[in-house]
Amino acid sequence: MEYSAMESLPIKVSVATATKDELDRALAAATAVFVKGGIDPETAATGLFELEGFDMRGFKGKLSPDACDAAFVWMEAESAAGEAASANWSEDRLPPDVNLALLIDPESQLADRPKALEMLREIAAKGKRNDRDGTLAWIVVDHLKDRWKAKELVDNLTVAFSTLAGASYYPDEPVEPKRQAALDAVDALEAA
Repeated sequence: MEYSAMESLPIKVSVATATKDELDRALAAATAVFVKGGIDPETAATGLFELEGFDMRGFKGKLSPDACDAAFVWMEAESAAGEAASANWSEDRLPPDVNLALLIDPESQLADRPKALEMLREIAAKGKRNDRDGTLAWIVVDHLKDRWKAKELVDNLTVAFSTLAGASYYPDEPVEPKRQAALDAVDALEAA
């Protein structure tokens, strides 16, 4: 499940299989970390990006102390969200799969399952892939406990939508079978 309170901070917390109450606690915990750290989520996310780049370069170059501090606030917020969401979980339940994200496209990032399905069908009908289809697909399968199955469904949809979008480059090939494949992938997400 996923949840965000636009009035608090421009972040979204996703925790697979969490209830709305658990997500409310997760968002509140993450927000409290940003407030306590005195760093806005965008600055913290930028710091995390810089830290990951520094790591990928083999710790070569420079990383500013401010970027490092900001990154740690982001990581602490994500950890606090996971702890808050899973506070009442039984010991035999898997640790939470937590994702903290900046709200960049609230219309798609905050869509509920029915709205996400509607938006995916609109994208398929137009035949033009956009950056929203992956985000929307994950919203549709977020309830699945089998994360491998969820990933497979999202991957299948992404391939179908990419093939449909690429159809405009080959005017001699029929587009309709590709559009139907994209719609079939949306139906498979819905049926999951």
